[in-house]
Amino acid sequence: MAPSSNKNIATTTIQHNKRKITIKKLEPNTNKCNVTFSKRKLGLFNKVTEISILCQAQTALILSSQQGKLYACGYPGPDLVICRFLTNGSPVQHSRTSKKEQQEFVETLRLEYEAAHKKLKEEKKRLDEIRQTHNGRLDLTPWWNIDIGGS
Repeated sequence: MAPSSNKNIATTTIQHNKRKITIKKLEPNTNKCNVTFSKRKLGLFNKVTEISILCQAQTALILSSQQGKLYACGYPGPDLVICRFLTNGSPVQHSRTSKKEQQEFVETLRLEYEAAHKKLKEEKKRLDEIRQTHNGRLDLTPWWNIDIGGS
């Protein structure tokens, strides 16, 4: 057999495996319409991801359903790609901090937490002392009941 006849067989097989459909408008607000939208949305998202990976391209896709819901997909992220598009192609600066900077930040937060926790313990101790002085009761007059006229 000639190589050209092998191509025809492969093409025929592919044509038999694929089913041709006629594209027609579906009735709005039906379950079939929602299912079709969901399936096609997932198909588009898969294609966008595939293009991104195979071509090492930054891609973004935004879809709007009939109910007005927005769906977005993109690589490395739809927000990043859209911001780059809106800034005329200039790359968006990321604050990529090193591991050492992250550890220093976490250490700073830990020290702040410990200081706040220590202050809380001191305040609780002070409150206990006040309660002991007042025999366990805190009958303090609310500020709004204090006479400000001085009479």
